[in-house]
Amino acid sequence: MPSRLFNVRLSPEDAQLVERLRTRGISPSEVMLRAIRKEAAELKDQPVEADALIEDLLTRFPTPPVIPDATDRHAVRDHIRKRLRARR
Repeated sequence: MPSRLFNVRLSPEDAQLVERLRTRGISPSEVMLRAIRKEAAELKDQPVEADALIEDLLTRFPTPPVIPDATDRHAVRDHIRKRLRARR
């Protein structure tokens, strides 16, 4: 399997920590790989709680309050106009 690149945005504090690791000869990539493997191993032992997962998703991404019937072009037009006016 080909290797994949994984980019991580670092805060200034984390960037300093990575630099300290490098100066001591520790590869940040190896640290990241060990952390990923450890977390993945812990996940294998935990059952997936579907109800909690769905509840979390609905909390983070709630259903919009009112969506017009997509086959009613006038209702869709009015809905879009209303949304655009609200953003201005």
